[in-house]
Amino acid sequence: MHGVAHNGGLGPWNDVESPPAYRIETYSTAPGQYVMALEGELDLAARAELDRALEQLEDQSPQRVVADLTATTFVDASTLGVLECAQRRLRAGAAELRLVCSDSHILKLLGLTGLDRVLDVFDTVAQAVSPSPTNVVWFRHAGS
Repeated sequence: MHGVAHNGGLGPWNDVESPPAYRIETYSTAPGQYVMALEGELDLAARAELDRALEQLEDQSPQRVVADLTATTFVDASTLGVLECAQRRLRAGAAELRLVCSDSHILKLLGLTGLDRVLDVFDTVAQAVSPSPTNVVWFRHAGS
């Protein structure tokens, strides 16, 4: 029998609750400006928590939210949908969502889905939080 130590005995593998394969951490870099560091696999399992974290930031009436995908290893369509919806809500409140990403696979996915025309994508957090952005991977002018 294979399994893991569980409640003083040996239990089956499927009884073990595995830790999430992602992490979401948010911090402020300046008044009205927030960075959300996203790590690991952002898939359907992360969707609800990611959406909740973005909504909490929206409640702060931000000017800018930066989603840092630097440590992200996987992104699926549900995550891209959450980011697109957040951009729409932020834009309605005169704010913006910027992405930081240098992973070629994620950048390709952004291009294939058309999100490269909706979101500004930067190489680094420092560039993304700058009021005068430089080194934009993709840049969409406000109102375009």
